[in-house]
Amino acid sequence: MQSAARLATAASEDSLPVPVRWPLLIFAVAFTIRMALILLNRSIGPLGHTEAFNVASSIVGHGIFGNPYETAETGATAHLAPLFPFVLSLLMRWLGTGAALGVVVQTMTVAAASAIYALFPSLAAVLFRNYRIGIWSGFAGAALPFHLWLESAGTHEVVYTGLAIAIMFLFTTRWLENLPRVSDCARYGAGWGIAALVSPPVLPVAGVIVILWFGWWGLKKAFVRAAVAALCCGVVVLPWIIRNYLVLGSASVIRDNFGLELSVSNNDDARPLMTDNYRSGRFRHPFGDREEARQMKTMGETAYYKMRLDSAKLWILRNPYRFLSLTSIRVREFWFTRTNSRLKSVFYGVLVLLGVVGYGIYYRRRRREALLVGVLWTVFPIPYYVVQIDPRYRLPIDWSIWLLAAFAVNSVAGYIRNRKPSMGDNRQYQSRPIRGAAIAPPR
Repeated sequence: MQSAARLATAASEDSLPVPVRWPLLIFAVAFTIRMALILLNRSIGPLGHTEAFNVASSIVGHGIFGNPYETAETGATAHLAPLFPFVLSLLMRWLGTGAALGVVVQTMTVAAASAIYALFPSLAAVLFRNYRIGIWSGFAGAALPFHLWLESAGTHEVVYTGLAIAIMFLFTTRWLENLPRVSDCARYGAGWGIAALVSPPVLPVAGVIVILWFGWWGLKKAFVRAAVAALCCGVVVLPWIIRNYLVLGSASVIRDNFGLELSVSNNDDARPLMTDNYRSGRFRHPFGDREEARQMKTMGETAYYKMRLDSAKLWILRNPYRFLSLTSIRVREFWFTRTNSRLKSVFYGVLVLLGVVGYGIYYRRRRREALLVGVLWTVFPIPYYVVQIDPRYRLPIDWSIWLLAAFAVNSVAGYIRNRKPSMGDNRQYQSRPIRGAAIAPPR
């Protein structure tokens, strides 16, 4: 009884608010290691001219959210979600386009990546009721910068997407045991709307979570809260959709480049990995193909992307087995990404397998919370299964894999500890008298 009481007390203590020193220490470790490495590698400085950089330059130079490609000025665009390029353009106005901009943006990216690891204890507290799992897994992630380039380059929005998803899950999970207030649902909707302006694939995740509300809280209570969340999310994203309609003639939901990506990823010359397609010499993407860029400029972005979408659909209908083959490899590569290091590839493969084991254990213990993670793992990757794979695509949900892997290790270790005989339990070590033998009286 005393042992059970001690376990219950320890569990309740582990679910208490996280002592602030742990997130701060994890952040400091992650930030220091990453900044030290990019300084030692001399990889801090001017930013690469990615699509986001080009759009930010167009905003500053021409006042147009457009021209994502250096091969030609193609005009206004919805190729990218707006929030990251707009923030980049504000910094560009202040710092220019040289090394100073690179230093600030890369430092911001490292800080955002470090903040994700710093959230591990709080996420573990709400997911597992044990913030200690988040402490040691947070320190492990902070000390192992295997995604150093993605977490420091500053040229893509994936780190900020991961931070936004982690924050939204932190607040969403808190509402599972208590019905959220309408004001909470308003913040929920607005938060996911802001995250969608960073990366639109988060929207289906938010939508499926809202559908789960109907099963948890009943039709009447869930309907009001779902309507408030949807309305507030719509208020955030609708201005950009209206802008797309007025400027481009198409009310695309934040981005409009899916047809292009589907086309370059599914054709006779396509390969599953983005790097292989770039190196093939037959990559018909306006970013590197001047002829495609000129055709896009002549037709207009909306018409050009629709043409590429129709081309991709026709190829998929004519080559279903080839499409399924590419897709199956892309699914594998999304979860078990090959990197330029065998050690990294093996490590992340083992991490994913542990995460799957952890999810199985977690689902048996806390089904409702596990469903949230299951929605993230099931819904978020879907768009990436049908287009060329890049290692950065999984980064926004890597924090959940780390935590579920840590949960698996903690659960197995706890099982082993409980199975081990206790030295304090004398019954395990009392010798049994031999049947029929006389027991000598004490002297």
